[in-house]
Amino acid sequence: METEQKSDWQKMLDGEWYNAYTPKHYEERYKGRRLQRQYNETTHEEKALRMQILKEWLGSCTDEIFIEPPFYVDYGCNIRAGHNFYANFDCMILDCAKVTIGDNVKFGPRVQLYTPSHPVVAHERNKGLENALTITIGDNCWLGGGCIVCPGVTIGENTTIGAGSVVTKDIPPNVMAAGMESRSLTASSSHRSELDLEKLNIFSEKWNIVEHIRSLAVITLCLMAWFTRILIQLVPQGKEFYGLTRALESISHNLSPAITQDEQDSVGTISSGAIGRSLAQVLALVNDLPASSKKYAFTRALAEKIIYENSNHGYGYESVNRIALSAGFKRTLTLLTEALQGLHLQRKRGSAWSLPLKLMSLIPSAGMAVPLPAPLSTIRSKIGGYLDPALLSGHSFSSTSMDATENAEFAEKLGQELLWLAEKLADCSSLEEGLVQWSSASPLASLALTASPRVQRSLVRLSALLTKEVVMGKEVATDVRFKLLLLWIPLFCTATHGIDGVIFSTSEKIEVERTLEKAIRNLPEADQEVILAIWLQEFALSSSDWPNLQSCYDAWCHSTRKLSVPTNGESGCGLKDIGFSHIE
Repeated sequence: METEQKSDWQKMLDGEWYNAYTPKHYEERYKGRRLQRQYNETTHEEKALRMQILKEWLGSCTDEIFIEPPFYVDYGCNIRAGHNFYANFDCMILDCAKVTIGDNVKFGPRVQLYTPSHPVVAHERNKGLENALTITIGDNCWLGGGCIVCPGVTIGENTTIGAGSVVTKDIPPNVMAAGMESRSLTASSSHRSELDLEKLNIFSEKWNIVEHIRSLAVITLCLMAWFTRILIQLVPQGKEFYGLTRALESISHNLSPAITQDEQDSVGTISSGAIGRSLAQVLALVNDLPASSKKYAFTRALAEKIIYENSNHGYGYESVNRIALSAGFKRTLTLLTEALQGLHLQRKRGSAWSLPLKLMSLIPSAGMAVPLPAPLSTIRSKIGGYLDPALLSGHSFSSTSMDATENAEFAEKLGQELLWLAEKLADCSSLEEGLVQWSSASPLASLALTASPRVQRSLVRLSALLTKEVVMGKEVATDVRFKLLLLWIPLFCTATHGIDGVIFSTSEKIEVERTLEKAIRNLPEADQEVILAIWLQEFALSSSDWPNLQSCYDAWCHSTRKLSVPTNGESGCGLKDIGFSHIE
């Protein structure tokens, strides 16, 4: 049964990419503009008329609401305002997604709430699509004049935002935040008592024995941390300069695309090889740069631009994209496997050293390599040589040297990049090479079962994309199809759905289930038995009710019974006549 196609208006409300120029959008915008003009033309004495317009204009509001004209919105119908809400002059709310404002919230003049967003890549933005993310303001909040709240932000209750702030991330409750990228500064005065100067005096009668012990413990730990810092200065630190080292490696190795002779004749080996090396270098930098870096978006946009221009240019440059993207996919897959292995090892080792390391990170200059005098430098080198000679020889950096938080963030970023590379390979009609690599990634498939929900989300979507490639009629070897389902069916069943981000919408879940069923039915009967047995085991033990492949399981049982029907006058069959395979 075909699911009803979602309207662009509903896509807008669900945070998906949508077309903002449909009849529904025009109708709601015109209605909002009409009511906006009427409201902004009212006088201070026309309070009843203002309330009447607001009741018709906004999605919901109480009688205890006061908004100073002029007031500007996109639609108005997606705004939910609580009791005793006040907005000063020139308030602007672009409500393409739901905007929820709690009780007793106050806005200074020219406060702006923006829910819509657009693609950062120019050629994608020019297609006219946009999306919108909800904004939520908790109860008892105060936003100072000129504040800007960006898409997807939630501000906790009892929070104050300083004037002129730009809020780009969620703000917790009971704090004061300010700045161009607003960060929490202090606890709200309503949730802290007045400063008691007596508490600063350790000899005060208000200090009990527990506080004395706690203070001595803090002093002892600080002294230990400083002593550990001195020891670390005597041990050489292995450090890799990611961007420079990896870029030079990419250029120095033979990364020229393996283009056919005909393509070399039409393009020229020098130019195509140069573009291939350039794209490989950019893709390597995308892996190496942290997502928080200002240059990460620039590098990824540059990769998109090169891929797009290669595709439009033609004359064999599609093969340049194919080779570079395939190599980037393989490299990202390897890095993700190493990152998850590092997390696994760190969990096994435990967190015995987590407290000292955190204390050292709080000490100024604790992580800096300070030049030492000649005698101490010699001692440092000898100690380092005994501890790990590889450090002195410039051994490459390993993911196990990251702390758990860095490794988790790195793995999450790599998972998203792996999905992005697969989508680019699909755009280039070259997903078969990624399919072969994915069907052989057994270590990653095992580690993914215990990965964070955000990593699992990327890997499940990638597995679904590759499974769809299998059933689209492309020529894929049977063993590749079998290994793909064998490795990744458990992740489909055990991945966390909905707790830390929705993996699939309802319609997408149905589509993926159909794709999995078709992929399984295209396998030989013996292979179907293995895959369905694994699915049943994982599905029965999982808390998730997706993917439900019972119809495929029933179809396999039915076809298997047909194979066991007696022929040539035989009647009946015992268990000894039917072979049962043992699944390891």
